[in-house]
Amino acid sequence: MKKVFILILIVTLVFSLYSCTNKSSEDIEEISSVYSSDSEVTDSETNVVQEFVPGEIAATDLIEFTVNKAEYSIALHSGTAGDFEQVCLPKQYDPSKDNDPLYVAGKGHTKVGYQIFAKNLDRVSLEVAKTNQNNAPFITVEYNGVQYESKEVPWYKSKDGYDWNSSWDTMILDAQEELFFRGVIDIPIEVSDLSSDVIIIFNLPSSDGHINVKYHIKKEDNIRFDNKDISFEEALLHFNSDKGQRFFIKHLSEYQIMETSEIKTEIMGTWSGYFRILNDSINTFSFDKNQFHYKYKTTPTDINIKVSDDSITFLWSHGSETCLVYKVTDNTILLVSDGTPYAILYK
Repeated sequence: MKKVFILILIVTLVFSLYSCTNKSSEDIEEISSVYSSDSEVTDSETNVVQEFVPGEIAATDLIEFTVNKAEYSIALHSGTAGDFEQVCLPKQYDPSKDNDPLYVAGKGHTKVGYQIFAKNLDRVSLEVAKTNQNNAPFITVEYNGVQYESKEVPWYKSKDGYDWNSSWDTMILDAQEELFFRGVIDIPIEVSDLSSDVIIIFNLPSSDGHINVKYHIKKEDNIRFDNKDISFEEALLHFNSDKGQRFFIKHLSEYQIMETSEIKTEIMGTWSGYFRILNDSINTFSFDKNQFHYKYKTTPTDINIKVSDDSITFLWSHGSETCLVYKVTDNTILLVSDGTPYAILYK
């Protein structure tokens, strides 16, 4: 009897162990199925980097984006020497003139000048990037396998890729707005070959967060923006912009320089036009024998002038400015100071 009881107990234990083993296997299979799911994982979840070349559009549901150009350089155009259309782009380093640390790389550093294009696809304004942002940097440069993050954002913006204005410390696009941007990146390494390919990772916004896109830019792939041809009428209306200035510089040799006697006779009277040192709105100016008259913010202002040596000198409160006078047409006069268009006057 005792032997039968022991046999029954052994059989019961065996069945219990078998049942537990089965349950553990089922649990393991269920957990395993959760982590080996075939469901799609999006870029925003994994921060996967997609690679592009200049001109190719990278897009999220909020933004269309591309790189036009990017190059390594020791010095970049600052826009302060009549080179504003080239601002942030590489230039030949001149130690006698180039010393602004924003545009000149110190020893052990290299600058990257770049131009990008972005279009806001959202229904509201979109802040693409901001200086000193706390989240992931907008720009990361990759060189020799090492990544260098930059908290800087583009400094200049343009509607057409030709005329540039400061964008301050934010990169903001209004709803459906599209703009070009230029900026400068400083990386703490001396790049041995400035013609090397530039690799930049941009952190783009999406409604789910951000995704990273990588642009591989070869020097020969940089997109050129040649000087845009505009009409005389357009150049006149945009005299104080880069495209207006470029137009009159390009055609300067076609205009007739006026002599002292002509200036004294023909410049007298009332004109409409633009002065580079004044605001962009159309102003009305008048000249008499010794004075130049205009309104500054509705306030009548008189400036002494002197006509001699085939030129006209304006005696401003901050200093004098001497200009050559060119006859553009019978009713249009161009004033040029040190080779730069200074004012355009027309009747």
